Amino acid sequence: MSRVLKIIGPGLSILGACAFVVNLLLGSGLLSPAIELPLFDVQQVKCHGDRIYVALGYYSRIQVYDLGGAMVDVLDAGNFSKPYSFWIDEHGLPVVRVRGLVREEELPDVFLDGGRYVIDAPCDVEIEQSVLYLIVGGPFYPWGVALLGLLLTMIFNSRDVARFFSRMNPSKLPTGPTR
Repeated sequence: MSRVLKIIGPGLSILGACAFVVNLLLGSGLLSPAIELPLFDVQQVKCHGDRIYVALGYYSRIQVYDLGGAMVDVLDAGNFSKPYSFWIDEHGLPVVRVRGLVREEELPDVFLDGGRYVIDAPCDVEIEQSVLYLIVGGPFYPWGVALLGLLLTMIFNSRDVARFFSRMNPSKLPTGPTR
């Protein structure tokens, strides 16, 4: 059991650091998988026909969902992680407008429901993700995971950490001439 506790902290630190690097690649557009990404930095939510469009600012993309809340498509917003708004044209495609701020009335209703992060779309459909998935999303939350891992490492390995720092204690360094 103690071995398991000793690896939890470093595991979380590694997970947090890796999630940070992956999110940097996603945010810069160097990595753009056709999978559902965390609902981080939601700019707008619009309904059109049988589709729900969710604009994610940091990831520079619009994730398209069906009325059941399942993701069906990903569209590139081309906004380079800047705030943006969009409207749907006559062909059902979003037209993106990059701008400094998203108006308050255009921001979606989001809330936590137990362990789920929920977006309430204007067409009375809820899009849900696990809060755990959201924690590894974006550029900031992964650092919290990494710091938590560092803290747990220090707690679960406190004897080893104390032994390590005691070796570095200047009062225990040899003094005087050496041969």
